[in-house]
Amino acid sequence: MVAGAMNRIDRPLLDAHIVAERGDLLLQVAIQVEQGEMVAIMGPNGAGKTSLLYALFGWLPIRSGWILLDGQTLDAPGEERPVPPYRRNLGMVFDDGLLFPHMSVEQNLRFGSNTKSLDSDLADLLELTPLLSRPIQELSAGQRQRVALARTLASNPMMVFLDEPLSSLDPSARAHARDLIKAAFDSHLAGGLLVTHDPADAFALADRVMVIENGEVSQFNSLNVLSTQPATPWIANLIGWNFFLGFARNGTVVLANGSEIATSDSALQGETTVAINPGS
Repeated sequence: MVAGAMNRIDRPLLDAHIVAERGDLLLQVAIQVEQGEMVAIMGPNGAGKTSLLYALFGWLPIRSGWILLDGQTLDAPGEERPVPPYRRNLGMVFDDGLLFPHMSVEQNLRFGSNTKSLDSDLADLLELTPLLSRPIQELSAGQRQRVALARTLASNPMMVFLDEPLSSLDPSARAHARDLIKAAFDSHLAGGLLVTHDPADAFALADRVMVIENGEVSQFNSLNVLSTQPATPWIANLIGWNFFLGFARNGTVVLANGSEIATSDSALQGETTVAINPGS
């Protein structure tokens, strides 16, 4: 293997350290995405998840920091002129798809292609071939999302950002869409970011999960670490931990029903909240 190829494999696909403002929110996030990795972005409403995507894409100016994609500088205030969004080799899929309603499925897909040709393999992979002649208005929500993803992938971006792409789907359609999205990403992309409020989406599609609270990263780990060692109460609640109020004396917590829980902190005293992983 040549040295250049080794360097490309060794370096992250995305390396960014962002300080940006959006309204009252101060976003301060450092993120690295490895080659071939899908990272889910989760957090409370207004935490900065979509703002992070916008900053990476070039729609939200960053105040300081840097954004590197496969070693290329996209933005570094004070050092480099920012690369405009249309030249960043990134794709974006929104929750509503943003398709062209006056075009057929095939016309939407051809519009996304750099050569205006139809990627038949991609259409087959996302189960769109039987729908190519259909108007967008006749499609279900799940079908529209698959068209939006295919149109974005047709431009051959290095990474794709998905902003709540499955939020409008019912549970059965959502599960099927996850399978198709994973297959499309595995075959067409070097990496991606997925904003979602649903832990099932993250666990089905992502290699790691970044949680943002109040504009800052509160945890960035593998799914296993996130499930067993949540860093904040919000994360513990997200993944289904149970919370109980109790009273501690010398490290032993007595719950309202009289149950006692021993802790490793012998100095723990007074009212406290116990978080328990139901899967442990």
